[in-house]
Amino acid sequence: MKFGFDFRVLIVWIVVLFGIGQWSVCPAGNVEVFDPNFSKIVFEVYRAGGERGLRDFLRQHRELLDKRNVVSFLQGPGVTLSEERLKIALVVAEENGYEALLGYVYLQMGDFYRGVDNTGKCIEYWEKAIPIMERSRYPKKEETVRSLRASIALLKSADLGEFKKAVDQIAADPQYTQDAVYQGIHYLLEGYFTGLLGDIKKAFANYKLARQCFEKNGDSVVLGYIEFSIGDIYKWLNVWPQALSLYDRALRHLDKDGSFDLRIEVYLRKADCYGRMGEFEDLDRLLAEAKRLAMDKGSDYWKARVFSVMGDWYCYRNQYEDARVLLDKAAFLFSSKGDLPELAHVLIAKASIVAHQKGIPAALTILENILLRLERERGDGEFGLKSTLCQFISHYSLQTGDHEHALEYLQRMESYEAHGRDLKYAGFYNLLQGDASAGSGKKKEALDRVRKAMTNIETYRMKLFLPSLQQGIGQDNFFVYAMAAAMMFENQEYELGFEMLERLRARVFLDRLAEGLVPLEKGVDQKLLEKRSRLLGELSRREKELHELAPESETRHSKRLKEDVQALESELEDLTADIRLKSPVYSSIQYPQPVSVKELQANILNDRETLVQFFCFNTTAMAIVISHGNFEIVPLEITEEKLSQLINSYRRSLKSEGGGQTIEGRRFAHLLYKKLFQPLEKYLDKTKDLIVVPDGRLALLPFESLIVNRQGENGRPVFLIDQYRIKYIQSASVLGILRRYYRQNSDTNRFIGFGDPVYDYRSFSRDLGEKDVPKGNSGDEVEEILRGKYDGAGGFYNRLKGTGDEVRAIAAIFDRLDGGDAIVRLREKAVEEEVKSDAMKGYDYIHLACHSLLSDGFQSLVLSQDVPKHSEDGYLTLNEVMNCDFNAKLVVLSACNTGGGSLERGEGVTGLTRAIMYAGTPAVVASLWKVDDSAAKELMVRFYENFLGRKMSKVEALRQAKLWMLNNERFSSPRHWSAFVMYGE
Repeated sequence: MKFGFDFRVLIVWIVVLFGIGQWSVCPAGNVEVFDPNFSKIVFEVYRAGGERGLRDFLRQHRELLDKRNVVSFLQGPGVTLSEERLKIALVVAEENGYEALLGYVYLQMGDFYRGVDNTGKCIEYWEKAIPIMERSRYPKKEETVRSLRASIALLKSADLGEFKKAVDQIAADPQYTQDAVYQGIHYLLEGYFTGLLGDIKKAFANYKLARQCFEKNGDSVVLGYIEFSIGDIYKWLNVWPQALSLYDRALRHLDKDGSFDLRIEVYLRKADCYGRMGEFEDLDRLLAEAKRLAMDKGSDYWKARVFSVMGDWYCYRNQYEDARVLLDKAAFLFSSKGDLPELAHVLIAKASIVAHQKGIPAALTILENILLRLERERGDGEFGLKSTLCQFISHYSLQTGDHEHALEYLQRMESYEAHGRDLKYAGFYNLLQGDASAGSGKKKEALDRVRKAMTNIETYRMKLFLPSLQQGIGQDNFFVYAMAAAMMFENQEYELGFEMLERLRARVFLDRLAEGLVPLEKGVDQKLLEKRSRLLGELSRREKELHELAPESETRHSKRLKEDVQALESELEDLTADIRLKSPVYSSIQYPQPVSVKELQANILNDRETLVQFFCFNTTAMAIVISHGNFEIVPLEITEEKLSQLINSYRRSLKSEGGGQTIEGRRFAHLLYKKLFQPLEKYLDKTKDLIVVPDGRLALLPFESLIVNRQGENGRPVFLIDQYRIKYIQSASVLGILRRYYRQNSDTNRFIGFGDPVYDYRSFSRDLGEKDVPKGNSGDEVEEILRGKYDGAGGFYNRLKGTGDEVRAIAAIFDRLDGGDAIVRLREKAVEEEVKSDAMKGYDYIHLACHSLLSDGFQSLVLSQDVPKHSEDGYLTLNEVMNCDFNAKLVVLSACNTGGGSLERGEGVTGLTRAIMYAGTPAVVASLWKVDDSAAKELMVRFYENFLGRKMSKVEALRQAKLWMLNNERFSSPRHWSAFVMYGE
């Protein structure tokens, strides 16, 4: 099984809650040690004469057959269960002839084999116990039998129908409606079952109901398991921070109870999250903690489990010798316990070492041998593990070019996956089959497999009801989509290749735009919405406090703040899940399908308008050019790595003292033009309007500033902006939804502008003159004239005096318009509360001229600080922006670096620009780096004059403003005029 935790822990808690292991043939209370010599005698006889010798001996010494001897033998003080002890107890129970005693031993044996993951023997003995339990007079026999059957059905994971039947029987029991624990068990099992089948929304709903039941009961162990299970969903979908937060919640519950086995697994899962995020110091720390706990209190299973995980990570980090030692330890312990599935996992890791040291054929031998053994010994189970082995065998076979061998194992894998229902990986498996088929010359079969892969991924994706989960699966499947697109292009299936890319690009963003068209919160308890508002505010305050600490600061206070932020983010995510689960209109949302080439050409693109979509994947780079009468796939002679290096170098030159006008800067600008645009020119001869869909780091590049010719007729370089009107969009499908649903026909021109915020209120209120230079001097003359200077080590923001002039000048333009209406919010009135208020829905144009902060950990617009009678902190964060409700035709972010953000595979740059569009506007103008105040004012005022006074389109108005600056000696540097770009429609 690949989803969630393994069966071991789930079944443990079924057993604990239903009391399977508590069925006793002795009075309640402490187990009485009936005959202290019993253990010594039976061990000696058994070791000397085996089972037959022990039976003969017991028939001669009937006094030893007392049932209390057996119970104390299995449960007495200091007893450690072993297979030998259980076999002796079984012989004694059979010779005793008391059926209840025999049933008790069967349960104990099943429980033991469950603990060492010997599924076959566990099922064998539990099935023997069931008829005895049914004939007994044990008061809780019915629910215990049901829980046993549910556990057996779960262990027989191929028969999910039987497991579901057992779960439903719990809900049908009359006791169900009266007992919160009983209900909790049902929800817990239902959550596990629906998660196993990939219905994440139902899994979340059931786990949350289970949580409510056990919160009443106060059972910390089960509450810990529930948080652990939800954390596993996030981990499974690559949402590492949220998974970590939920694992921490689980630990807080488990620490109360001292349950060490599940705590070990939580440490291992946390370590895995940190490892996948590349934070190896935390990985090593948690692995060490798991090892300490396992060595101190764990069974051989947990010691081996820790060795196995540690070995995996050493292998991942190419520390092969250390990995081999640990994996050998794990293999020995698992082998001695007969734990074949865990042994198989260890051997998969060892195969990767062998492949590196001795070659792929030797690794294939290891994998094929363990698969053969699994099929021989576990013919009716372990389908997920067998499937994993087939995947590795096929993967190695493809590396050697043996496509037929790869196909053989991929077909076997598919038969196992029919049992495993592993939808998350189904797309990847089918893509591998397509790759193998293509290598074998089976083109049609290969393309059919790729189509099936995409169908599987889309089916799974639609079950993910939270944006974070959708983004996680998007990251996970980026390479599947990219490989599928590349395969389609190679086989000249160009339109299908484009469709694959559209299924990859900005899908979370597209879904959020669709959700913005419906009243998602309709019918939701107002208290939940108020709680969300409180959480957002508290999160903003904590993030602000953390951000103001020095970057290198790692104090107890900073650590506590980080923990607070993580806990608040987790609580907000949990609340978001509640709101979405309880929204009566959520399920009615019609999510848009990715747009096709034909639809783009027929219904979306205008005349003389061309969409240019870039695609960069490893060594493959291309541009897709689409207009009314044209659809071209144009290869680009550059790798993804080289392109990133060029973009980084060019951006550095733009932000340097020369501002892109140095010889080096112009060389980079011309080289990027030759690599990216020169191959497209022959398809753009009738085009004036370019819609650019950037990919990866291309989203940080102002295409307008690329140099077509270093020496034009007027003595200056010819830039791309001289030839085209350029705007940007996250994907062709986003363009489609904006043009369908965001057409605003209002004739009003209501404007609100925020600028020149107060960042030093104490000085401002005393009319002392605000501090407008940060503590210390950077020594960089260019940096000192740029907006956004901030001393991160407890400093302050400099005043942006020019932004007040900027906002007033723009407001004057609106006041001169017929029907124009301008509101100006400057100085202490430029407050966060107003931007977040319901009144903002009444404005057609919103202009925000202020500082901004943009990093992976904290993204925010910075408005007035510490203003009396205003409770907000002035930091309008990414989350808060996304929860605003705008209805504007245009929002302008005249702040530093608002067009940047986190770079997510498949989603592109996710930052303030997207957040503003989430909030309800089709177009955003934002900056790609810090811009001087006076340059920003000139650009913005001219943009609005062109747009409103001269009735130009938004994109042409911005272009003409840039051209004016380009031809003005003071502002001709691309640093000044090319920073601002327009996204949207």
